[in-house]
Amino acid sequence: MMKENQPPQLLVCLSNSASNRQTLRLAADLAAGRQAKLSGIYISQSSTLVNDPGLLANFRLAEDLGMKITILYGTDRVHLLSEYAKQKKITTLIYERGYLKG
Repeated sequence: MMKENQPPQLLVCLSNSASNRQTLRLAADLAAGRQAKLSGIYISQSSTLVNDPGLLANFRLAEDLGMKITILYGTDRVHLLSEYAKQKKITTLIYERGYLKG
C-alpha cells in the first residue's frame, strides 16, 4: 500500500517500434500531470549489446524526457516486470499492446 506522502511511481516499457515514441511521450505527460516519478524499462532476451537503431532512438527520447532506463535480461517478461515493479513499488505500468507476448 502506498503512503500518502510518496509520489506515484510510473514505469514505461521501451521497445524498438516507432509507435513506442508516442507511448513514451504519453507516459511523460501522464507523469507530469500526476506529479509522478517516471522511469523506463527494457527487457532483452539476450545479453548481447543493444544496437538496434529504433531502440537506441527510443532510449534517447526516454532520457530526453527525464526517464532513468533499466535494462533487464531474460525471456519471461511478465515475471521480470512483476518482480521489478514490486521491488521498486511501481504504481502504474505503461506498455504497448503485444509487449508482454514477445
